[in-house]
Amino acid sequence: MTMRMTMAIAAAFVAGACSPSPTPTGEGAATSERAGTAQPQRPGLNHAAIEAWLAARFQGLGDLPYAVKGVDLNGDGRDEAVIYLSGPATCGSGGCSAYVLTPQGTGYRAVMDASVTRAPITVLDSSTNGWRDLTVDVGGGGGPSGHAKMTFDGSSYPSNPTVAPARMTDKTGTVLIPENPEMQVMQGEDGGMMNQMGPPASGN
Repeated sequence: MTMRMTMAIAAAFVAGACSPSPTPTGEGAATSERAGTAQPQRPGLNHAAIEAWLAARFQGLGDLPYAVKGVDLNGDGRDEAVIYLSGPATCGSGGCSAYVLTPQGTGYRAVMDASVTRAPITVLDSSTNGWRDLTVDVGGGGGPSGHAKMTFDGSSYPSNPTVAPARMTDKTGTVLIPENPEMQVMQGEDGGMMNQMGPPASGN
């Protein structure tokens, strides 16, 4: 091999080694971009603010059992609180009270204040006036039995699932509050929260 050919081969090798790597395209590029971009995390529920709202709404009623689930109903990236209450203070023969609270400032305001509801509470894929449709179960108290569809009218959801504008439906959606939910208990005296197993032992 001549000296000139040897030098040409060496030059070609050095040029190849120094060339920039090709820019990924297609699926590979998308994967790389996803890996390097952190997705924003949706803020969760403010449980202290939820309990403050419940304490103000049910002042003087004693211990308050409730179940709560967060879900973004209006697509603003913040979770609404879907709340189902239990106990003699909030339930009757037709069912119990259910609420939807939406974030407002550092607290919440109610966009659903419904009586005579039963679990499960579900969220449908459909929307009305920019808010997801809900279902609650109804039964007892001499009224209809089954699933009631609750739609947003521009300011709130219906207050009574057994009468218009709520209507009976065969459809249910993703379960938010199950039929037999695990209840938290907000203590009436000091507004503290404990789980269904009771308060922590003294000294802990």
